[in-house]
Amino acid sequence: MPHHRCGHPICTPLSHIVSNPSDNPSDNASDNAVFKCATVTLNAMPNPSSPSVAFDQTVLTDVQNGMRPSKAAQVVISLVFGLMMFILCAPIPGPLPSLGILFAAVLAGIVWWRYLRRGGVRGNDYSPMKTDAEAARTPFSWKEEGRLVLVLALVFGISQVASIFSSQGRWSFAAIAALIAVGLMYWVVTLDAWYPTRYTEPEKLGREMRIEDPTEWLQAFLYCRRCVPGGLQILSDTLKEDLSQYGWTAHSASEALDKLVDQGKAVKIRELRSADGARKWVTLTEEGSQDFQERHSC
Repeated sequence: MPHHRCGHPICTPLSHIVSNPSDNPSDNASDNAVFKCATVTLNAMPNPSSPSVAFDQTVLTDVQNGMRPSKAAQVVISLVFGLMMFILCAPIPGPLPSLGILFAAVLAGIVWWRYLRRGGVRGNDYSPMKTDAEAARTPFSWKEEGRLVLVLALVFGISQVASIFSSQGRWSFAAIAALIAVGLMYWVVTLDAWYPTRYTEPEKLGREMRIEDPTEWLQAFLYCRRCVPGGLQILSDTLKEDLSQYGWTAHSASEALDKLVDQGKAVKIRELRSADGARKWVTLTEEGSQDFQERHSC
């Protein structure tokens, strides 16, 4: 009969071999077949999923660069906003100013949407003391929303002041207003509203870093993406998409994340607008963040 463990037709129960050893060579041959069959069975068991590349200094730099906005796009946005302010304040008659402002606004929108928009992340004010409903809400930050209020106040205020200047003086005022607008807008688009307090920049950690364990690999990835309390949270779908660039599958990412959550080093927060709970925000806990820093500090 086929063996109940491996299904091989010549295998006899292991308990019989141990309790009834035989000196017969043919029996020994049968015994060897049993052990070979058992070895094949063990080797056929699936191994834990592993990323195709080790997390070393090269991957660390690549992960960090993946979350940094384009400096060129930030400069373009600032210059376009300065141009809009110049047109708004300059004494140009007719419909040309309106058309110029419209064109500049469309150009700024395209550049922002293409190069500066960060999808799949949000601010992170996670705390284990919060309820599930509180943790699910998108956090509010005056640093983030206040920037828009500041820009609108600048546009309205400067445009009103421009009207008190004479035609000749308005050209000079428009130039000054444009320079102020460029500087302010560059500060607005480069200001990071969410930055954790107890956080060491990844490039300042151990230079000899080389991580191959899937759970530790994911922990390193989240840390370098600044997905820690006070920093950012990332959607699970976005996380899996980003990990796929390094050879991860959706299953292996979910498996590693579940282990990280079980260890208390990460947490999954249900998306407030997700009825089935499939969309979740992911972040390291304070314990997970500090654990990574301590293990890889110089």
